[in-house]
Amino acid sequence: MAPAKWFQHKQIWLVGIILSLMVLYLSYYGITQDIQSLVSGFIFTSGTSVLLWKKRRNLTLDSDIFSSIIGTIAIAVFPLSLFLSIYSPTTLPIFFFIAMMGVAMLASGKKGVKQYWQELSLILTLAIPGTNFLIWWLKLIWLSCLVKNAKFWFLCLTLSLTPVYLHKLDVIEIARFVSNNILAIAIVIWLVWQKRNQIQSKPQKYSTLLGVTCIALVCSQIFDHTSMWLQILPALTALGIALITSGFSGLKQYWREFAILLIIGIFGAFKPQIEENFGLASITAQFAHYLVMKWGIPSVRQGTLILFSPETAVEVTQGCAGYRQIFWLLEIALFYVVLFSSRLKQALIVPTVAVFLAFIGNSIRVLFLSILVSAGDKAGYVFWHDGKAGDIFVVIPTLIFGLFCLYLIKYSQSEEIDDYQETKFL
Repeated sequence: MAPAKWFQHKQIWLVGIILSLMVLYLSYYGITQDIQSLVSGFIFTSGTSVLLWKKRRNLTLDSDIFSSIIGTIAIAVFPLSLFLSIYSPTTLPIFFFIAMMGVAMLASGKKGVKQYWQELSLILTLAIPGTNFLIWWLKLIWLSCLVKNAKFWFLCLTLSLTPVYLHKLDVIEIARFVSNNILAIAIVIWLVWQKRNQIQSKPQKYSTLLGVTCIALVCSQIFDHTSMWLQILPALTALGIALITSGFSGLKQYWREFAILLIIGIFGAFKPQIEENFGLASITAQFAHYLVMKWGIPSVRQGTLILFSPETAVEVTQGCAGYRQIFWLLEIALFYVVLFSSRLKQALIVPTVAVFLAFIGNSIRVLFLSILVSAGDKAGYVFWHDGKAGDIFVVIPTLIFGLFCLYLIKYSQSEEIDDYQETKFL
């Protein structure tokens, strides 16, 4: 069909109107930074779109002049309410519902509106006030009754909740969690995409109820600024989606995804306690002082202080002890174990190598800073300590560890080939 002829079809105009109204609605909450309403709007407008797409070939598109006029007026109510600022957070979803009702009348007349009752009921749920667990649970139960598409639940909830989750981590200034969490979520999405055609979808009534409960708990609590609580939300979200789409019997096919998300959840929950109670700063100071002495710089260690003179010293604080580097590589190591390692020996060696490389890399960083301090180079110390240049001591161990993992993968593949050939020969 030629592009010029597209605009002669009623369906094209209706799709354009619906999308424009949805974009206007979601843009308002994006501009006002009402994240919870934005997430709710995205989930339920997406559900509405899925329902409309499923019945697109069976819709009756036959409207009369009276219904078209009333529908056009109803559609105009929503953008006019935004333009004239005659709305409130409570009334805006009602105006949006009126506009969507107008689209239904414009498309199918007053007699044909009833064929859109499911879609309009989802839009109407946006007008229900309240953001607590019970309200979310009731809304999502209704959504799960109408939309049973597994891909919808995975894509919609992932696209809506992941940015909010990462944004909240950044807002509460725990950026040290964000990089690994982005990596973990990317791995989970990649794993699901790889098996998308083999996923067994067997939803059950009780599994759906439990899954909706998990998602409602996430949606009602993701806006809480408690870092420990935020860490378990990805795993809880994944559990909810899996229960809704695959039932209890299908959970085992997602064991790798659950393991990856549990790793970031456990680490995120216990990192602060480990940093507070484990004396890594003293260990780092001892080893760094040993390196300084081997370098030939006269120095004395007192606790976490490395003294070069009564006026010159380097202190290894908790922030410089290497926790960030160790947690970063250790989590990557555990991701590797979940994804690639099938032997206990590798499962033990890989995390050990990760911790070792991270510790050595940070100790060399302390050595380098000690050399600068002992030489009286204050500008160099500030550049390598406070600036981004110090990240090189994280990047290099990461690259070395990556090469080590690549070697293990190739070694494992060659062993599997040898085993297969031996079996075939026998």
